[in-house]
Amino acid sequence: MKSPRRLRLSVIVLAWAGCVSIADALERRGDADNMEDLRRRATAAAAIHRDFLALIDAAPRKEKFELYRTYNESTGTWVQVGFLRETLDASIAATSWTVELKLRTDLRDQARYALWEVDQSIAYLDARIAEEKRPRTLRLVKALRSALLNVRATVTRLAAEP
Repeated sequence: MKSPRRLRLSVIVLAWAGCVSIADALERRGDADNMEDLRRRATAAAAIHRDFLALIDAAPRKEKFELYRTYNESTGTWVQVGFLRETLDASIAATSWTVELKLRTDLRDQARYALWEVDQSIAYLDARIAEEKRPRTLRLVKALRSALLNVRATVTRLAAEP
């Protein structure tokens, strides 16, 4: 059995020789965890969004506009998180270092924009929480905020990559 150092050296030599690309040979540390976290958080947010739509459907007409506005604000932010996840997936699957480098730059830039979106949405939800009086609506608005706070750490990590 080869030592980890020898194995790593073999992979680098093969990549340098053109037999295997670096992108195929090495997955960046944290990629799998970041992908799983983004997937899990998006799944949770989708469930909250379904509950929010049911709340909108059952709400009196005069309350629907503000509820739709909150829903739209949140879904727009999660679309950006989805783009981030797609870019991370593409960068993991890159087959050449030049393509990976471009995708990693795109990933960082998308993460920075998504982070701005997340922060804007959290601030909007904070304002909604302060003025909301209906218990069911308040519970869902808090759940939306919590989902954004949970995904924020992963987005921040991706935004900080060089």
